[in-house]
Amino acid sequence: MEHFIFCNRRGTDFMMPDAKNIDFIWLIKGNIQYQESITQLPISLKKVPGIDFCFDIKSTSLKMRQLLII
Repeated sequence: MEHFIFCNRRGTDFMMPDAKNIDFIWLIKGNIQYQESITQLPISLKKVPGIDFCFDIKSTSLKMRQLLII
């Protein structure tokens, strides 16, 4: 599996304009055979000081998801 973290916001510009409420995007790419542990990531990340919100977004819900293809 590969992990990529993207900064969505740079000043007033956004990499993903349809997701302006998101500062960072964590893309997990590859064979997701550990689905259960991946679903626990948002719960674990919410416990980290400085992280206010963390939620799962399905790539199909993003209009400009082709920007995340690596």
